Amino acid sequence: MKKKILIVKQSEPLFVDDPGTRPWRAFLIQQYANKEGMKTTYLTSTFDHYTKNMRYKSTSMVEGKFGKYVFLKTPGYSQNISLARIWDNCIFGFKVFLHIFRNRKDIEVIFVAFPTIESAFFASLAGRLLGKKVITDVRDLWPDIIVESTNFNFLSRLLFKTLLLPYFIMARLTFLLTDSISAPTQSYLDWAKSRTLWKGDNKFLKLPFGYASCKNKDFDFNFEAILEKQIKDRRVCMFAGTLNKMWNFEPLMHAAKSLEGEILFLIAGDGSEKEKLELEFSSNSNVIFLGWLGKEKLCSLMRLSTFGLAPYLPLDNFRKNIPNKIIEYLSSSLIVIYGLDGEIDSLLNGIGLRYLPEDQNSLRNVLNNALESPVDLLKKSTASQVLFQDSFDAEYVYTSFVKEHF
Repeated sequence: MKKKILIVKQSEPLFVDDPGTRPWRAFLIQQYANKEGMKTTYLTSTFDHYTKNMRYKSTSMVEGKFGKYVFLKTPGYSQNISLARIWDNCIFGFKVFLHIFRNRKDIEVIFVAFPTIESAFFASLAGRLLGKKVITDVRDLWPDIIVESTNFNFLSRLLFKTLLLPYFIMARLTFLLTDSISAPTQSYLDWAKSRTLWKGDNKFLKLPFGYASCKNKDFDFNFEAILEKQIKDRRVCMFAGTLNKMWNFEPLMHAAKSLEGEILFLIAGDGSEKEKLELEFSSNSNVIFLGWLGKEKLCSLMRLSTFGLAPYLPLDNFRKNIPNKIIEYLSSSLIVIYGLDGEIDSLLNGIGLRYLPEDQNSLRNVLNNALESPVDLLKKSTASQVLFQDSFDAEYVYTSFVKEHF
C-alpha cells in the first residue's frame, strides 16, 4: 500500500506557471517521493507569489506527472511587504488546517515549508491533533530576518519586534508541535533548537538543498552562439535570481569597469530592483541584463560561465545558510564568488573566491588574481563539481531523505 504524503508550500513556482520553470525544493521532494512509490499531494495557493497573478479563480485540483496538486483559493496581494500579504498567508494557513482535517484519511506524513509561518503553524497543529507525522522544513529564519533587515534605531526596532510578537510566538509553537524539523545547515537547526523546548537530537534533521543538475542534458537553446560577439575572449561571470533588496551589487559596480576586457557579467532575473540596477550599470558595456530565464536558458547560461556571483547581504539568514543559489552554481562546476563568512565560507574555503564587500577594490583584485592562474581556475571548477556530486545532487539528497523519514 502506497504511503500518503502531503507537501505544503505556498510560494514556489510550478509547471502550471511555466513549463520551463526550474523545479524547486518542495517539487523535488514530491518528485522523489513519487519515484519511491509514495502517493503525494502538493498543497499550495491559487495565487502566484512571483507574477502576482491568479492561477485559478477558485480552489482547484490538477493531476501532474508526479502526483496531485491542490490550489487553495487565497485573495492574493500586490506588494510583498503589506497587510494584504499577511491576510493572504493567514487565509492559506487556515485553509491548510481545514484541508488536512477533511482529507485526514489520505494523509500519513505532512512535509511543510517554514516560512510561511501561518501554514507551518496550522499544518503542525492539525498534525498534532490528528496524530499525523509532521516535518517542518526551515527555509528562512522568520520572523528574525524581518527585524534584522530593517535600518531602524533601537527604539523603533523594539516597537517593530513587539508588533511581530504573534509571529515569534507562532514560530515557537510550530517547532513545539511538529514531530521533526529539517533545515539545510546545522546553523539553521541550532536556531530552531533555541526556539523549542524539545531538544532531542532525533527531532532535528539536516536536509541540504538538493539541485537537479543540467549537466549532460541536451538543450536546443545556446547562449554562447547568441552572445558570441559580446563574449569575445572574455570569461563569463553570471548571476541568476530575483532582483530585490536582498543583494549587494555595489562591489560589482566598483569592479566591472576595470574588468571590461577580461570578464563579461551576465545578470539574469527580474524583480523590484531591476530597473534601478540597469540604470546604475548603464555605462558598463560588460554588464548585460538578460531578464527572467526559464530552465533551458538558465542551463545554457551556466554552461558558458566560469564564475557565479553570490552577492548576499550580511544577514544571519544568509550567514547561517547555504542557499540554493550556491548549489545551483556548483552543479555546473562554476567557481562561486561570495562575500559572506559563516556556512558559505566554511563550505567554499579553497574552492570558491571570497571578496570583502566593505573594501571597494576587493572584488576587482580577487578576480584579477584569479584570471592570472588558469590552472588554478580549472582545479577550483573541478572541485566545485566533486563537491556537488558528493553532497548536493538532488536525486541523492532527496531520495535518501524520503526513504528514511517519510
